[in-house]
Amino acid sequence: MEFDRRIGAITFLIGVVSLMYELIQVRMLAFFLGNSMDIIAIPIALLGLAVGSMFRHFLWKGESQVLIDRLCQAVFPMMLLSFLVFFGVANTFFNLIHVALATPPGEAAKVVIYSLIFLPPYVAFGALFSTLFSEFSDRIGRLYFFDLAGAGLGCVLTPLMLTWLGLPPAILLVLLLSLGLLALPRSTPVPAQAGGLVAWVVALGLALGGIAFHERPDPDMLSRSILKAYRDGGVSEVDSRWNEIARTALMRAGPVENKHGPVWAVVQDNGLSNVTIHPFREEFRDDAVEHFFHYSFAFRLGMDPKSVLVMFAGMGRDMVHFYELTKGQAQITGVEINRTVVAWHAHPALAHMNLVEFHDKPNVDLRNQEGRDFLNTDDQTFDLIYVANNGAVHASRTGHTRKYLDTYEAMAAYIDKLSPDGLMVFTAQPVMEKIPSFRKIFKDKGYVPFDQAVYIFGPNHPMLDSMVVKPSGFTPEDIRILDAQVTSRPNEKILYKPGSRGFPRFQTLLDTPLEQLEITTDDKPFTARVEWEKWTLFPDPERYHDAPYVSGWVKVFTVLLFAIVSGIVAVLAAVLGTREQRVPAVWVGYLLLTGVGYMCVEIPLIAKTELFIGNPLYAVSINLATFLVFNAIGSYLQDEFKIMRGAASLAVGVVFAVLWGVGLATFMTSTLLSVALPLKAIGVALIVLPAGVVLGTFYPYCVSKLVAGDQGATVPMTYGLTTLSSVLGSAFAMAAIINLGFTNVMILGTVLYIGAAGVSLAYRR
Repeated sequence: MEFDRRIGAITFLIGVVSLMYELIQVRMLAFFLGNSMDIIAIPIALLGLAVGSMFRHFLWKGESQVLIDRLCQAVFPMMLLSFLVFFGVANTFFNLIHVALATPPGEAAKVVIYSLIFLPPYVAFGALFSTLFSEFSDRIGRLYFFDLAGAGLGCVLTPLMLTWLGLPPAILLVLLLSLGLLALPRSTPVPAQAGGLVAWVVALGLALGGIAFHERPDPDMLSRSILKAYRDGGVSEVDSRWNEIARTALMRAGPVENKHGPVWAVVQDNGLSNVTIHPFREEFRDDAVEHFFHYSFAFRLGMDPKSVLVMFAGMGRDMVHFYELTKGQAQITGVEINRTVVAWHAHPALAHMNLVEFHDKPNVDLRNQEGRDFLNTDDQTFDLIYVANNGAVHASRTGHTRKYLDTYEAMAAYIDKLSPDGLMVFTAQPVMEKIPSFRKIFKDKGYVPFDQAVYIFGPNHPMLDSMVVKPSGFTPEDIRILDAQVTSRPNEKILYKPGSRGFPRFQTLLDTPLEQLEITTDDKPFTARVEWEKWTLFPDPERYHDAPYVSGWVKVFTVLLFAIVSGIVAVLAAVLGTREQRVPAVWVGYLLLTGVGYMCVEIPLIAKTELFIGNPLYAVSINLATFLVFNAIGSYLQDEFKIMRGAASLAVGVVFAVLWGVGLATFMTSTLLSVALPLKAIGVALIVLPAGVVLGTFYPYCVSKLVAGDQGATVPMTYGLTTLSSVLGSAFAMAAIINLGFTNVMILGTVLYIGAAGVSLAYRR
């Protein structure tokens, strides 16, 4: 085969299509699978690539040109079938969707079934890549460049499509691009090309008609957390929208009505986040304080807030309540990251709620902005900060910025936004992890001891506690008023108050020396942990609906599953086939170490820059795009100039790259959150550049050594090993960063790369 522009175009287009296909799955699985396992799309993709390369290495005996042509022709129908089958299976068998329904057996089954549905196109991509890399191993750097450059473009296109057009158009675009692969082989007959185009047009018509590529979850189950009281009257889904943040659904409960009409709510993804919708009426009751609970603390304490901040503001329900409590006199600011939720205050179905009138008021300001971005860039201060339930327990996934609003840095930002005599209220959320942060902040700022400035109450559920913080300290009269308010509700308990011994889990946090407590930081921002040591294959049934446990269980299950698969394949690669086909044990170890190490560097670096970017999917896509582009450049430089000539240069390069990435990401996150998105993208490129270039040299370095040692026949299997080890690496890194933090996992990745460089020294031709 001759290396020509057509080969370059095929490689580039595979890169575009495969990455778009993968990122679309990331967004889909956050809804269909959820429970912090949306990034399972990455190991699914890498597993398919590995299987495809093994097929090429062990089973295909024909001509390479024939295999390339057939696979290019097969990608479009395989992808079309995958999407159609996925929606059919999800809508028919798994339409009871809600995070509270997750159980270990159920989640494990869905992981396996959804993986099998999405796998075939990745197998085709893996066989194509390994064939191309094998045929043109002398041009491996150039081919790798085309592949990674295409993947980078796919990372840019996908979030743009999801943000502005939604999921079905994104699916239709990736299918349209896959038609290019169908047309590129010279052997593809014209009728086949015309048939592919007709099939795409039919798919377009079905999508526009709401038949294809549309999910149909059970609305009663999807809204169970927020419309529970109205379920007997039936619940319907009036509208839904996919964007880069969440699948957002507008739900209506009926025919039951309250005095203002039908009951409405918004459900994001699979019930991870919910928004109630309250109508606006220009009415000010003299006894308004008596009608509110969490909202009224400041007013009961005799405060008269002139400025109020509502975090996780949704469509503005909490803002409406504060408008009534302040009789319309306060400046009320809300912050909500989901653009669809913010925009839907003007949804035609909600016209009777007068929300447009409310948000048009000069003293009402609902911002579509990431929370930390607002806290770090807005120059206002507030008399009252109200932090609504933020689903912190479910924020243990790479790709969700709300986890950065539970950290020490976030608590410090809240304090900086609060006026000296102000009040903060955290409502129905994990608050234990915030106590060490506040203790340190109060000590560093010279405030009263924190145990005199905090009041904690709730139903005594670690995920549903509430906390009131007053930096100036609570007086005995304040405590008496709060006691009366809390004890007036039968399900609320006083968990801690100044001057009394609180419940043990809180009192311990307040009594333990500060230096002995773990503080939740931006480098390890998760409020829930993965219980590796308590994991069992068959957990006790009573833990089936413990959401943090189920989330951790699925992560450990996935890591163990891919570890077993990777081990088996590694052994097969070293012992099966002819002598020319067997990958030397040295390079098997090298590829396993670099595959896991790559993900231990890339995934934490994505997570560290997620806060800097301020948008979950943009963070993933910009990072992947820049990582892949610089991987491509590193591969090209290694191919043309042999910039890494031995183990020492590999080891030194990766140490420098990781130190550069960690240091620059930390600096930019702490100082440059306010710059525009294009400048942030440039910042990410600077952060990623050394790591991308250096890590991009490791695979071509291995291939060049094998080719020089007359073992070029092993190249297809080396691609399978590097992708399969990345499967294990991605699953492991996503679980490990929760307990270890981003920097520690990147250090682990560095150690693995240094180990790989050392292992390569043992190779003898």
